[in-house]
Amino acid sequence: MSRVANIAIVILLAGTLNPIIPKEKVIEEVKALLVELHISAAELSRAIKITETGISKAFSGDRDLSYEEVQRIINYVIGRASVIPADEKVSKYATTFDKLNWAYDDESVNQVSARMFSEGYSQLPVKHRGSGEFLGIISESSILKLILHPETTERKLGSLEELGMLKIGEAGIIDEPPQYPIGSKMIEVSQVLTNYYAVLLTSEDTVVGIVTRADILKLLNMQTSSNA
Repeated sequence: MSRVANIAIVILLAGTLNPIIPKEKVIEEVKALLVELHISAAELSRAIKITETGISKAFSGDRDLSYEEVQRIINYVIGRASVIPADEKVSKYATTFDKLNWAYDDESVNQVSARMFSEGYSQLPVKHRGSGEFLGIISESSILKLILHPETTERKLGSLEELGMLKIGEAGIIDEPPQYPIGSKMIEVSQVLTNYYAVLLTSEDTVVGIVTRADILKLLNMQTSSNA
């Protein structure tokens, strides 16, 4: 199997890690990938801090793996398969909050969506107008969900015009993406971005920046430029 094919498989596998999916199914796919990538039990044991005996029992069904342990295995497999440098830090590709364009909670859905469309944003961080508090992120996806399911709002909406006049702070479309420390590795955060459009970055429990799927292109361009 080619390296590119392996990367595609592990990314798809990462997307299956959900309590709804039986862990047994995920583990069987992991076992197949370990064989494809020639990862020995000894190598995996050192990488994820589980004894070889523990790994052997888990794969034979005699020991239960937690979702955290399965995630650590997947993280390691992705790191081995991917072309992203193992020590590359996400902070190098993130945008800090002081450089972001913002939406405000008292803006209408029409105002924000028009700005996103005209400026080519797939999402915008949202602040409270008065306090400046960070509230989350509004995205193309959350606006689309509102259009398709307006009954989820407190107000009964009968038209797109009424929907567009809603303030985004009242429309239930501000999402809170996953948070990772700003010192995290790019390979780990890239995996999360297969399921989320953005990841918030924190320093001492304070959100300080954001990395999005578009930053993967930045990763590619920066690596290409450095090798030119």
